[in-house]
Amino acid sequence: MMARHDRLEELRELVAGRHGGHAVRPLADRLVELGRVDEGVGILRSAVDAGVPHAVGHLVNLLGRHGLVDEVVEAARPGLDDADCGGLLQEVVELLVDHGRAAVALDVVAEVAERTEGMEDYLYSLRLWLLSEAGRIDEAIAEASAQADDKFGYRADALARPLEKAGRTDEAIAVLAELPTGIGSTDLARLLIQQGRVDEAIAVHRPTQSNPDLSDRA
Repeated sequence: MMARHDRLEELRELVAGRHGGHAVRPLADRLVELGRVDEGVGILRSAVDAGVPHAVGHLVNLLGRHGLVDEVVEAARPGLDDADCGGLLQEVVELLVDHGRAAVALDVVAEVAERTEGMEDYLYSLRLWLLSEAGRIDEAIAEASAQADDKFGYRADALARPLEKAGRTDEAIAVLAELPTGIGSTDLARLLIQQGRVDEAIAVHRPTQSNPDLSDRA
């Protein structure tokens, strides 16, 4: 409410107070709405330096919305040092890919992989997707094909994405169809719909059925 009514100085006072973290984003967002982007970014940078929870994510989001992509990776680093950085990492790499920086995103994923534990399958899947986005499709397919199966479907997802990008949609469908019901179903249904196989796509999302046998279908 204070931001909506432009009581910005009072918001600044709250930011400087004991529980100022709650006021950081409303103040920064309102400054941006007023065209004062640099001030909004500055507020969030100060909040990151002060260790305000979620400030890194808000800063990355703001930089991305305003095309300040060159600043995103450095801004995200404090959050990417956290062992529980999966959500932030996903946002960062998707933002970089959207702006044609897949190679930079690959470097970021490699850095995170060096200093975190417990996200190996996720990071590997992310790396293979980024290889595809960077134009290294054959490399992504080769690596994913050599990876062992896992119960969460990371291997299938990692393989299906570059196959789709290479125009090998039937193979991507076959890979996703091998997964247990519910895992990969959204991508499987999407690919089926793209091929005009709407009834099969609907069947994928029926909770009482397993994924239909699509491996030999055209």
